Amino acid sequence: QFLGCEWIDLDCELFNAALLDSAHENGFKLGVWTVNTLAAMQRFAAAGVDSITTDRPDLFLQLR
Repeated sequence: QFLGCEWIDLDCELFNAALLDSAHENGFKLGVWTVNTLAAMQRFAAAGVDSITTDRPDLFLQLR
């Protein structure tokens, strides 16, 4: 990757499926921050993001 960049991390409010697809198609991993509700974590996990940053790590235990 250009300049050795392998990841794109962005505010979860900027996320959309087309961005995720484009990142993956171009060899990047995509992470979102800061996700602090279980519903949002489930949505991003189901969408296929590679990383979720949160202030509530306890909620990861509830992901299914």
